Amino acid sequence: MQGSQAGTLKLDELITKTYPLSDINVGYDAMRSGENIRGVVVHG
Repeated sequence: MQGSQAGTLKLDELITKTYPLSDINVGYDAMRSGENIRGVVVHG
């Protein structure tokens, strides 16, 4: 079994862009404008 059949998700494939914590406002602005709807803010 692969993917969701095995109870796992391939999250890396769902993320379109990552933002460092210091750019959290940039990430929110991109989400609000529709520029990026699958961005993730990462810490560390």
